[in-house]
Amino acid sequence: MYSSITYVWVVSVRLAIVPGNAGHLFYVLGAFPGGTHPDPVDGRSALKRSCDGGTTWSYVASTQEAWSLALWKARAGNTYPAIYFSGYVNGNNTPGVFRSDDATTNCASALTWTRLSSAPNGTLDLPNAMAASWEVYGKVFLGMSSTGYIYGRLAQ
Repeated sequence: MYSSITYVWVVSVRLAIVPGNAGHLFYVLGAFPGGTHPDPVDGRSALKRSCDGGTTWSYVASTQEAWSLALWKARAGNTYPAIYFSGYVNGNNTPGVFRSDDATTNCASALTWTRLSSAPNGTLDLPNAMAASWEVYGKVFLGMSSTGYIYGRLAQ
């Protein structure tokens, strides 16, 4: 019997597998109305990564808060999928949508982030879901909590 139970209200937790890479996972806590919702274990809300099927997790350096997550079509010449997330990165206080093209099977390698857009892109809404194209590199979709969706793609 439990002597106490702690409840954590999390709105949109996301877990993503990395296609073609057994045991590779990424995890975000998601958007929370009214502010951040840190992990109850360590108080952070950054992007997490596992390379052993979730047995151990590490934070992705340079991410401070992550709301939504997607991975798929790799940049030409890469074998590891592109990683997209919305939130805060590199200590910048402006939220955005970001992409990393330098992830590898080495989970200790640092990731660099390219800002694709400000988020939530001029609305007063929070990104609640994210998906990336399986066929078109650089095409990403954001589902907003109440105002519909936004999508973008690389200029041709």
